[in-house]
Amino acid sequence: MLDMPVRPPRPIAVGEDENTCRGVFMEFMSKVARFEELAKSGERLLVRFRQDLG
Repeated sequence: MLDMPVRPPRPIAVGEDENTCRGVFMEFMSKVARFEELAKSGERLLVRFRQDLG
C-alpha cells in the first residue's frame, strides 16, 4: 500500500470548456480595465484638488 505512487490532484478547470474559461477571462479583463479607468479619474481629481489648494 505504501509502495503505490501518489497521483497529483486534478486541476479544477478539468471538464470546463473553452467558452467558460474565455468568459471568466473576459470578465476579469473588463474589471481590470474599469479599475484602471477609475484610477486615472481619481488621479485627475487629486491633481485638480491639489492645484486648487494652492
